[in-house]
Amino acid sequence: MFSPTLRLSFRSTNLILNCRRSICGIIEPHISIIELFKSTINTLGSTYDLNSHTSLNPYNIVNDSKLSNEFIVNVPPVSPSTSLTFHDSNDSNDSKYHPLTYPIASQNELTLSLLFDPEALNSSPKVCTTQHGGGFELLSDDLDSYVLRLITYFDLKEPEEEKTIDSINLYNAHQLKQGKPEYVSGEIKKFEKYGHSKYAALRVGPFKDIYERLSIEKYLKKSTELDILSSAEVCNGKFGSASNFLFYSRMLKCLPNREDECRDAGRNVIKTNWGVASLGVHFESEFKEVEELAGLEMGLGEFWGKVKDSESEQANKDEEQTPRDKAIEAGRNLLDDVAFKGGDWESCRADLRSIYKEGGMNAIADFI
Repeated sequence: MFSPTLRLSFRSTNLILNCRRSICGIIEPHISIIELFKSTINTLGSTYDLNSHTSLNPYNIVNDSKLSNEFIVNVPPVSPSTSLTFHDSNDSNDSKYHPLTYPIASQNELTLSLLFDPEALNSSPKVCTTQHGGGFELLSDDLDSYVLRLITYFDLKEPEEEKTIDSINLYNAHQLKQGKPEYVSGEIKKFEKYGHSKYAALRVGPFKDIYERLSIEKYLKKSTELDILSSAEVCNGKFGSASNFLFYSRMLKCLPNREDECRDAGRNVIKTNWGVASLGVHFESEFKEVEELAGLEMGLGEFWGKVKDSESEQANKDEEQTPRDKAIEAGRNLLDDVAFKGGDWESCRADLRSIYKEGGMNAIADFI
């Protein structure tokens, strides 16, 4: 979901590569898609409204007739015109973001970033929004899909415009260099009756906000419970973030006789590989609701501590972990601990680097 009216102002029109994080091996393979992202937005003169990606609360929507009547899945929310500022790779403030993120561009308080998985550095990084001292919200599987979603929106709405044609040519030139499939201009017209959001979900890639909106739309149309929950379950499988499980728990709360499943989904928030910071940009504000959904009689942080103690005891009984496995687990625990203490990401970077170095994970250690 995005607004096609947002105009840009650039801090820098070229990506500078002399920053310690920019020259890291895990960033270099993604320089071309970052450049394509910038060029595409520059060509279109428009960008996504990052606020429209914020996780929805279905319980509020379905229990408010006004919100329900206004909720239409294929219509992006209207937002005020604002600017997008690209990050200079020499920005010293980048250390205040979550350590696994690489900021690309900011829009008001939100920052579009790449998100790296320490266990899968050979895979494309996810795309998320974040902010200084905040958590992050997963948006899409990779930046390629994120760019194509924007391009296909304009190919549907303004196919004859020069900027649309130029953006498609830019995308296809990039795809050709990467040996990847090109986008055929006008393809989206074949799916026009389904709307852009459903086209993007079916043909472009998984997008968290689209799956959530589809699930709510099915509820409002009185679909079967299986159909309502299917979109949320697919989203869990694609992203597996704390925010996904929070949405799933919220969706279950809307349905009758789903109390146990609602509670279990709420408790899974602390068990994801992405950690509790993946509850969203303002992750701490979600703690109280998670505690209620999960049926906890203690704070979420205390519950997390008890679960980790239990897991640690079990790990000691199992076969000895490899140094890499230990580093991955220790890194997750450190990031969760920092999240529960307020998200001072800058303060934990040295310890996190040491943990990954000890596990032989030098690439992610150098990045951090």
